[in-house]
Formats: sequence, C-alpha cells, structure tokens
Amino acid sequence: MPLLRRLAIYGFGKRTDISTDEKLGWIEQNELLYVFKTDIFWLLEQCYSKASPEARKRIIEKALLGSKWEGYENVEERTKQYEIFNLVVWLHRIAPDCDFTNDALTTLKKQNPDFGEREFPQFDHWSGGVQSVDPTAGLKVEEIQKKTPEVVYDEMLKCQPRTPFEISRSSYCNVVSAVVSKEPEWGIKWVNMLTAKELADADLWYCVCQGWRNSNLSPEQWKLVLDVAEKVDAPAEFFSAFAEILENGSRKETFTLPNGLMEQAERVAIRIWDLVLKTSPIEKDSSDDWLGVAINRSGGKLAEFWLQRISFTRKEAGDNWSGIPEKIKDNLKNILHGTSGAAAHARIVLASQLHYFFSLDASFAMTELFPLFDWQTDELRAEQCWHGFLFWGRWLAGFSEQLLPYFTETIMRNAQMSDRVRETLVRQIAGVALFRIENPLADSWLPNVIQKLQDKELKELTWTIGRYLGDVETAVSEKIWEKWLADYWKMRLLNTPKSLLPKEANQMACWAFSVGRYFRDAVQLAISMKAILSFEHEPIFLRLDEKKELVRKYPDASADLILLYFQSPINYFFASEHVTNVWRELCQSGAAREKLTKIREEMFRRGHDPGEPYVPK
Repeated sequence: MPLLRRLAIYGFGKRTDISTDEKLGWIEQNELLYVFKTDIFWLLEQCYSKASPEARKRIIEKALLGSKWEGYENVEERTKQYEIFNLVVWLHRIAPDCDFTNDALTTLKKQNPDFGEREFPQFDHWSGGVQSVDPTAGLKVEEIQKKTPEVVYDEMLKCQPRTPFEISRSSYCNVVSAVVSKEPEWGIKWVNMLTAKELADADLWYCVCQGWRNSNLSPEQWKLVLDVAEKVDAPAEFFSAFAEILENGSRKETFTLPNGLMEQAERVAIRIWDLVLKTSPIEKDSSDDWLGVAINRSGGKLAEFWLQRISFTRKEAGDNWSGIPEKIKDNLKNILHGTSGAAAHARIVLASQLHYFFSLDASFAMTELFPLFDWQTDELRAEQCWHGFLFWGRWLAGFSEQLLPYFTETIMRNAQMSDRVRETLVRQIAGVALFRIENPLADSWLPNVIQKLQDKELKELTWTIGRYLGDVETAVSEKIWEKWLADYWKMRLLNTPKSLLPKEANQMACWAFSVGRYFRDAVQLAISMKAILSFEHEPIFLRLDEKKELVRKYPDASADLILLYFQSPINYFFASEHVTNVWRELCQSGAAREKLTKIREEMFRRGHDPGEPYVPK
C-alpha cells in the first residue's frame, strides 16, 4: 500500500490535465504534507512556485499546523517544530520570492534561533559523498609489499591504537592479505617467517590463506602454495582456512587449480582432514538451515573440493568410467563415517548430491549416502542431510522408491522445521507427487501428507503443482490428470482429508490452463468451487490470451471460466489488451451467444464495453 501511494503521488505530479493549484489542493485535502517526504517534497517542487498566492498561502497555513500522523502526538514537541521548520525551509528554497513563505520562515527562526537549515531538507538521512571504511586504516599495499615480512611483523607489534580508526594489528593482517593477493610469493616468505619465529597466532596464519584464496594463481604459484600446505607445521587455523583455497581454486573458471596438480591437492586435502578436521569440535547449536552452515565451514568446503575432484576424474575417464576410484572412495568414507563437526558439515554437502553420486556410482551412493537419510538411525544426522538434499538434491527414478519412506518421515516432522526449509519441502512434495510416484493417491500417501501440511503450505503445494504442470509438455500433464490429478481434485472438493481452503481452490482453478484436452473437465470442477473461489489477483485474461488454443478449441468452457471469474468477489477489473484479445477469440471461435452476452454485461458493470458479440462471416 505505501508503494502504491507513493506511485499515486508521482503520477499526480505528472498530470497535465489539472492546474498547479489543484495539485496543491490535493496534497492539502489528503493530509500528505508530512508523509512520504521525498515524494511530497518533489511534488511541491514541481508546482508550489507556479501556484497562485492563495494556494501557496493555504499550504503555508497547513504546514504551520504540523503533522496529523497517527502516533505523532507521542513525538517530542521540539521534533515536531523542527519538522515544520524543515518543510518551510524547503518551500522557501522553491519559491524564494514568496512573501507568505518568507514571513513564515522568519517567524520560525525567531522562535527557534538554534534551528539550522539542512543541506538537503527533503531527506531524513543523507551522505555527503561516497565513503568507505578502509580495513587497512591507511596502510599502503605497495609500501608494505616492498618490506620484508619480518619488518612488517615488527611494525605490527609496535602499533598501539587509541581509537578504532587508527592502525591496529587487524589493519596489518588485512594489508598482509592484500599484499599476498597481489604477490603470492610474498605469502610464502610470510609463512617462513612465522615458522622461524614459531608463531602460532591464528590471525597471522589466516591472513595469508585469505590472500592466496583471493589471488589469481598461475600454475607455478599453485605448485609453490601446495608445497607449503603439504609440508608446513602450522596451527589448525591455517589448515581450516586452506580448505577454502582448495574449494575455490578447483571450481574457478580461470586461474583454476591445474589438472596436473590434482594428486598433490588430494594429498593436501587428506592432510587437512587428518590434522585438523577429523577431530574438530561438534557444534552444539541447532540450525534452521544446515546447508547454509555447512557450505561456510571448512568441512563443507573440503567436501566441495572432493566433488570437484570426482568431476575432474569423470571427465578424464570418458568412456572408460567404471565408478568412483577406490582411493577417492576411501577418503569419502573416512569423512562420511567421521564423528567431528567438520564431518557433519561435509556429510550435509555430500548428501545434497545423492543424485550426482547415484548417476556416477549407484552402489557407492546406496551403500554410503542412502543410510544418512534414515531418521531411525540418527535423528540429527538425518535432519542435517535432509536439509542438504531438500535444497540441492534431485530425485532419480533409480532410488525414488527406496528413499520415499525416509522422505515421508521427513514430511511428518515438518512442524519442527523453519519456514524456509518447509517451503523447500513443499516443492519437493509437488515434484515427487507429479513425477516420481505412479499414483500418489495409492496407499493414501498424498492424503496423509496433506493432513500434515499447514494452511500456508497447502496453498504453496497447490501453486507449485500448477507451476510444474505449466512447465511440462501437455501430453505429460494430460497423463497426470488421467492417472490421479482429477481424482485428487474431486477428493479435495469433498474436503478430504481436510477442508478445502479458499486460497487452495484459487490455485487449483488455474490448473485448467495446463491440462490440455481436459480443460473443460477442469473448468467444471472449478465451477464446483464457486462458493469459495475469489481468484484474488489471478490474471485470467492474460492466461487465456497466452493459451489462445484453449479458447479456440473450447470456447464455451473458456466463457464459463470467465463468467466464474466475474461472479467471484474480484476487487478490480482492468480492460487490458488481453481482455480485447480474448473477447475477439471467444467471438471468432463460436462461443454461445448467451454466454458472450453475459460476459459483456459483466464488463459493462465494471465500466468496459468490449463491443457487441459477433460471429465472423
């Protein structure tokens, strides 16, 4: 609503059929002086100086009364007075020669001698130019780059900032990252310095990894960096951060981790796991988005590296592919069976790609990944892995039947999920019902699912089914209709297994556009929901205009749907080009004249005459 009101203000300002006095009168009558400030100040700028003295006087008098916002009575009096002062300042700048405005501003200044004029009165907040926070607090990358790491470290130890804006240890770490990003070899010198001094401070090691991660490494530089990671004796933070270098480097399109160094990268990944991630602490906090957590943790990043490694191996093998190499399998098993926090994060990422593993090595997928989704074995692990699969996973025919019981159990637990996860769950339910189960009504699977869904989710499910139906070939949607969708609609009309919701009915009525030769049957079912249909903001004429073949083949059914639309409590009707196109198609396709007459009468009531019903010669 606020957006529409702002649009109305802008549109009113653009009108050329009314005078500037009328525009000021509109502002006054609608109590708009102190609302939508930037928009109203713009409108005043367009017309205030051009208006008659009488109209300007009324605006000034209105301005001096202050705002009538709801709740404005609780605002401090001084704030109220400044708002008045600020508005009059703006009016004075617009019309500096207006006596009424000058007098009002002079009086206000005398009453409030401490009030100052804003440079931009039309804004509540403004910034005098683009500014940025310098993470290096003024340290110059080029100057630091010329120094040895030892000198930079000594300078870091000496800095004693008195305010948060002065050069600090953090500033030096940031500039080290920047230097390493430009000159990766400098980072190797930094690591050698840390090793020589036996320094284990996490920030000193982390900053060099960030530099390498952001650098465009050449093949030679990749080799130098991997050599360091393969041999250096560093604190855990270094190896945790290095996992991101492997992940980022293996999926970049340019300056990627070279194919010839993949085996060495594997050894580094194994070292990272064995030294640090294998024993990393478990996160005790729960999450409403485990996948989001996982992909931002070292375990998840290492899992993504292994996925890229598998992809590379698959491409290398070509027609000789016979499954994931045993060496990679062993490493994945170590991760999947791990008990650390990093293992949990890696499992989430790997489980999200069940379909990918199944397509490459079905045996490995079913043996190692499939059990992760079993709630009876480990509830937390199942919750985490289902979060991954719901967002990124895809159903394949080869495992759908086996995974369905675990999926059903997930649906039964939907009440404990966050809104975001439930939305994704509903999309998966729609996909499974439409494309992975021969008949989701069999054994009451879908009715049982419906009972567990909340009203919001039922509406989302119905909308998603409609969207998917619209995306597939008509022949596919017709088969779905024949097998179960028509029966499901009739079942819902009987309020089985729970009451049919008005918003659910609105979405179901729109299925008619996507079921091909069953359009007439769908329209009749929609008519059966007449008592609760409202169509809300459904663009029926747009949909029919896009599906002209339906109007041509089934003109009477199309007319029935339009009449149903007009008989529902719609809040608006806009006589667009789509209305004209559909009316023409109805007439030319031979819709019954009595139906055309009723449609025209309904349009009459809403201020539009489409023209006499006609039949082409």
